[in-house]
Amino acid sequence: MKILEIGPSETGACGGMSAVIQGIRESRLLNKEFVIDSFPSYIDGSLAVRLLYSVYGYLRFLRRCKQYDFFHLHTAEKGSTFRKNFYLRKIKREGKKAIVHIHGAEYLAFYDGLGSRRKKIVDSFFCQADLVLALSEQWKNE
Repeated sequence: MKILEIGPSETGACGGMSAVIQGIRESRLLNKEFVIDSFPSYIDGSLAVRLLYSVYGYLRFLRRCKQYDFFHLHTAEKGSTFRKNFYLRKIKREGKKAIVHIHGAEYLAFYDGLGSRRKKIVDSFFCQADLVLALSEQWKNE
């Protein structure tokens, strides 16, 4: 089975998601059963750099997504969720399965601060996922 992990660049972005992506991709145990590739959807930089890279990344993804059987999307609060929503919608249109993995200590506060229209987008995002992973039992319950 070919799996594509989608999230921040392992080399072009700082933070925990990049480290988690690298750890999964390099896992000897997982690589015995699966072919795991990572796909950078985000890099650190100015707003213009982030926006251009996000559009470029998504266009690259559209060409590659049919090569994979399963997807693991890493997301955090703010723009990350809305960017990953585009990926997940395409994945589901292709009839494929995906895990959404929530990172970000401020996710619940981010969600609570959204207006009703954006909350509906986030709710739909999570409902489309075949599985949602949370970082703790407390987050799962909330």
